[in-house]
Amino acid sequence: MAKFALLIGVSHHGTGFNILPGAVKDVEEMQRVLQSPGLGFDEVETLKDPEPLVMQAAIEALFRDKARQNSDLVLLYFSGYCIKDYSNKLFFATSRTSKNTQRELIKSTVVSASFVQDIMNDSRATQQILILDCCFTQASAANVAATQDSTSGDIASQLGGNRTILLSSATQSFFQQKGNDISTYTRYLVEGLEGAADLDGDRWIAVDELHEYISRKAEATAANIEPVIINSHNNKILIGPVAETQPQQSEPLVLPTRRTRLFAPLVQHRSVRLLLGVSFTTLITLVGATYIIQRQQLLQLPFGNSLVAAPRDYNQTAQTRLDHSKTVWSLATTHDGQTLVSSSGDTTIKVWHLPSGKPIRTLSGHTAAVWSVAITPDGRSLISGSGDKTIKVWNLQTGELTRTLTGSEDTVWAVAISQDGNTIVSADGNNTIKVWDLPSGKLLRSFAADTSRLRTIALSPDGQTLASGGQGQDIKIWDINTGQLIRTLAAHKSKIITVAISPDGETLASGSNDETVEIWNIRTGRLVRTLHGHTDHVNSVAISADGQFLVSGAEDREVKLWSLRTGRLLHTFQGHPGDVYAVAISPDDQTVISGDKEGQIKFWR
Repeated sequence: MAKFALLIGVSHHGTGFNILPGAVKDVEEMQRVLQSPGLGFDEVETLKDPEPLVMQAAIEALFRDKARQNSDLVLLYFSGYCIKDYSNKLFFATSRTSKNTQRELIKSTVVSASFVQDIMNDSRATQQILILDCCFTQASAANVAATQDSTSGDIASQLGGNRTILLSSATQSFFQQKGNDISTYTRYLVEGLEGAADLDGDRWIAVDELHEYISRKAEATAANIEPVIINSHNNKILIGPVAETQPQQSEPLVLPTRRTRLFAPLVQHRSVRLLLGVSFTTLITLVGATYIIQRQQLLQLPFGNSLVAAPRDYNQTAQTRLDHSKTVWSLATTHDGQTLVSSSGDTTIKVWHLPSGKPIRTLSGHTAAVWSVAITPDGRSLISGSGDKTIKVWNLQTGELTRTLTGSEDTVWAVAISQDGNTIVSADGNNTIKVWDLPSGKLLRSFAADTSRLRTIALSPDGQTLASGGQGQDIKIWDINTGQLIRTLAAHKSKIITVAISPDGETLASGSNDETVEIWNIRTGRLVRTLHGHTDHVNSVAISADGQFLVSGAEDREVKLWSLRTGRLLHTFQGHPGDVYAVAISPDDQTVISGDKEGQIKFWR
C-alpha cells in the first residue's frame, strides 16, 4: 500500500478574478506537513498556479498512474477559486482562468469537476481523499445567492457520487483580505495533521476526526468558516499515525455546546475505524465550500447519512425476540440491511424485518436442525444447510422453496455463497467440501477437507479462496477451483468453531474453543493478532460490511464488538440467558444481532 498526494494552489488568474495570494501558501504548508515522516506519504507533488492542461495531466497521473493497487491512498488538495457557470456546473480555476468582455467564464481556461470525477471513478485506488479549501463564486454575479444556497448539493452530485465529502465554507472577502497568510481552514487542517486531531489519543488521525477538530476550532474561535462533512457511507480512512513529537497548540481548544455532544460517540469510539490498507470500498472526499448548509439542517440527518458517521454507541438494552424453540445456530442479513434470517435447532428458518425486529415469515421444510444460512448478494435467494443432509434454496421474498440439493452423506454444517450469486460451497459432516452451481443445482466438484470433524467455512469475496476449520487446531486455505490446499494456519490451541473473511478478502477471523479470536492475513498466512476477552468457547464471529468491526459471540453468554484493525475491544453486550452461538452486524452498523442456546435473538442498537 502506497500513499500519494497532489497539492494545487492557484493565486493568480486572468481577467475577471481577484488575486488570492494565500493559496500557494496553503500548498506550502500542506506540503510541509504531509512530507513529515510520521504521516508516511511516499510522494507529495505540488503545483502552483498551473495552466489547465498541466493541472489535468497531474490529476490524471495521480489517480491513474501512481495508484496501482486497490489499497493505495491518493489525496488531492486544491486551494483557490471554484467557479459555477449558469447551469451550476462546477470548475476549478487555473492560472489562465478568465472572463470575456461579457463577464462570461472562458471554459477553456478552467478544469471541470466532471473531469476530476471521471478520473477518480476510473482509479484503481479505493482510498481517495479530496480536500477543497475553496472560494466559491458564480460566473455571473447575478446568481451569487443561488451559489450560496446550492453549492453543497452541486459538489455532492458533481464530485461526490458514492464518496464522503467534507466541505469548509469561507466568504470570498475573507480570501481576498487574508494577504499572504494561509487560510483559516488550512491552518486548522495542518494543526490537526500534526497531531492535534488525535482526539481519542490512539495516535492515529482519521478523516472524520480531522473534520471534528477543525469544526471545534472554528466554533471556538468564531472563525468565518463552516466546516461540514457529508457522508454517504460509514467507512473511514485513517490518514496516518501521529508523529512522536507533536507541536504545542498556541491556544486552548474549547469544546463548544451542541457539536460536542453530537460528536461524543466519535471521540469515545473512533478506534473502531479501519486502518490504512484494510479498507476495500472506502472513497472519502473532503471539500471546503462557501455559505453551505445551515448547521441545524446538518444535525437533523439520519445516522446512515449523517455528517458525523461515527460508529454507534450501542445501548446495553436489547430488543429481544423469542420465536425459536431451540438454539439459534446461524444469522444472515441482506446487503440493504432490511432483512435478517435466522436458523435454529427447531428445524425452522425465520425471516425478520431487521430495522423493526418484526417477524415476516417462517420457512419450514428441513427435518433436522438448520445449522447455517447464507443470502445471495442480490437478496433474492436464501441458502440453508441442515442435519437432514440437504441444502435448500429459497425465494427470500416469497418464502417459496425453489430447489433442494442432495448428495451430502452427512450433516451440512455450513454453507457459503459467492458474490456473483452463482456458486454455493458447503461443508459436510463427512469432512467433504462441495461446490455447487446455484442456477442449475449441479454439483461441480467435491474434495476432502483434510480436517477432522469439519465444522465451518468462509468464502472470499472473489469466490476463489475458501477457509475451513474443524476439530483440528488448524485453519485450511483452499483454491476453490482446484481443491488444492494453499496454506495451513496454525495458532489456536483447540478446535476451530467459526471463521469469517473480510469484505476485501485480505483478513480472516477465527474463533476457537481456546476462548480466543485470531486475526490472520490470508495472503501471507501471518497471524496478525490474538483477541483475548471471552472466558469460554467462541462460537461465532462476523465482520461488518465495511470491514471496520468484528463481532464475536461465546459460551460466556457475551457478545463483543472489536476494532478489526487495532484489536481493541469496543463493547461487551451482556444479557443473554444462554450460550451465544450466532452473531451478525447490519450493513449500516446500526444493529448488532446475536442468537443463543435458549432460542433468543437480541437486537443491540
